[in-house]
Amino acid sequence: MKLLKLCADLLTFPERLHLIFLLLASLVIAGLETIGVALVIPLLQLISDPSASENNVFLREFRAIVNPGTDDEFLLLFAIGLVGTFFFKNAATMALVWWRLQFIQRTRMRLSVSLLRAYLFAPYVSHINRTVPELIRNMLTSVSVVFNGVVLGSVELVAEALVVAGIVALLFTQDFKSSLLIVAFLTPIVVSIFLVLRTYMSRLGRRTSDLNQEILHHTTQALSGAMEIKMLGREEVFVSHMARSGKALVNAQIANQFVSHMPRPLIETTVVAAMLLFIVMFVPAFGPSDPSTFSILGLYAAAAFRLTPSAGRIVQSANNVRFASRVIDDVYDDYMFFHRSQTNKEKLDGTINFGSALEIKDVSYSYKNVPYAALKNVNILIPKGQVLGIVGGSGAGKSTLVGVLLGLIEASEGQVLADGKDIWSGIRQWRSNIGYVPQNFYILSENIRRNVAFGLREKDIDKSRVRDALVMAQLWDFVQELPDGLETQLGENGIRLSGGQRQRIGIARALYSNPEILIFDEATSALDNETEKQISRTIHDLAGKKTIVIIAHRLSTVRECNELVFMKNGMVTGYGSFSVLFEKNPDFRRMVLSAETKGVIDDYKSQES
Repeated sequence: MKLLKLCADLLTFPERLHLIFLLLASLVIAGLETIGVALVIPLLQLISDPSASENNVFLREFRAIVNPGTDDEFLLLFAIGLVGTFFFKNAATMALVWWRLQFIQRTRMRLSVSLLRAYLFAPYVSHINRTVPELIRNMLTSVSVVFNGVVLGSVELVAEALVVAGIVALLFTQDFKSSLLIVAFLTPIVVSIFLVLRTYMSRLGRRTSDLNQEILHHTTQALSGAMEIKMLGREEVFVSHMARSGKALVNAQIANQFVSHMPRPLIETTVVAAMLLFIVMFVPAFGPSDPSTFSILGLYAAAAFRLTPSAGRIVQSANNVRFASRVIDDVYDDYMFFHRSQTNKEKLDGTINFGSALEIKDVSYSYKNVPYAALKNVNILIPKGQVLGIVGGSGAGKSTLVGVLLGLIEASEGQVLADGKDIWSGIRQWRSNIGYVPQNFYILSENIRRNVAFGLREKDIDKSRVRDALVMAQLWDFVQELPDGLETQLGENGIRLSGGQRQRIGIARALYSNPEILIFDEATSALDNETEKQISRTIHDLAGKKTIVIIAHRLSTVRECNELVFMKNGMVTGYGSFSVLFEKNPDFRRMVLSAETKGVIDDYKSQES
């Protein structure tokens, strides 16, 4: 029951109605299957005794309708009618299968898309402890397993169970005692087959899910780090990781498919044994020459022919449900958690204006399950048009502060105010006010235009904005020199660009939407000194046009900022110009005097003298 409830929660209301109609249609098909088997009796009666139509109400009524000339003609017409019945039944069955598959696959894709939407709209902090391979597995592989295993398996199980119930009921109406003996003989064996395989299939389901995630993890690592892997000559190491997990997955899949095929031959053997037992018991009791013997034996043979695959599919579907049930919790938990987070956390419709100042007021933040606070009572005032630098050692809280400023992390205490209004009262509009340039950002395997106008449909891209953004990022001259200009393909994650060109693409992307605020988060830390100076000049050339916040380890990047904030252990321990911080903050002075920034202090001293 819990499994059915979880599945129902994953479906929308129209999808639940659709599923109910599918089950009702399965009931109709089960009735047609029962009728098809039941019609075997009068056919065999006519074959064994042409005058049987006089004693059988159904045959008598049918004969009156078709009005045959002879008994042979009547037998032929009845056989044609039986073939027509089976044709109609099978056509209806195939239509139901098509309808069922359409429902399953479309609903599966809808849930995958819903999960992706939930992942993207959910609060940023919910992604911190998750890996991309895990999310991809849940969104694609696990969703497919749930729908093809649990949902489709349950529908097929119910459909086949209805067929079995209808045919067994028919057998009981013909010969209650013999049917009871056969059912009593078959049921314990079929149930035992299911119980033996159930636990094994459950373990296989979890094992397969874990191995799929392992393979995604190894593949992502190998392809993302192709350059480093090749330079270090570690290709075989990463291939061996993938091969080892792949071998284990293949073994698990072979075991799953083998076990899935086991029920049918086992049940078939059991049914044959039951039929032989029935013949041994039934024929001596009635006699082989008794006309009813032939029709009853034919009925049981037809029933066995139809019930054997159904019973096999019931056990197989039940095992498939058990196999897939091990991953439904992962899909369900993500679906419900991310949707609740999306619904409860973000107020999307408010209006936020930034006309005079941005204030970080008494902000504190603690990550879940971390014993210390990442931010402690942070207070910063950023007037519009100012260039503010934020510096500090590793673990000082700079990245968390950036998350708070961006509206990706909601402070545990305190507020971020734009012109006195909490940014979380209209967080989507607030984010649209910000252009963000991180150290590492994703380059689409597309042309320059689509990379600058990141995420927009082709028809929605404003080419003049693309050009203006590239001009401000000082990349327009480079683009004009390219043979294909804006149509130049950048390759996988910008592999055809230099480090400085990649950063300028990131700056142009941030500028495309003409934001009020630009935040540079370690945007130059991975560049060489000369490229870093060029990018820094580009950033500072935007001063006065935008409000700029620069987070950096390299002090040369923040040397020309109007004000600097120095952070340590999640707190602001210094605030002022470069010279003021150097004179008054010992931690900042030590940072400036360190060997890696010696060039910066020389410049500073020469300017002071």
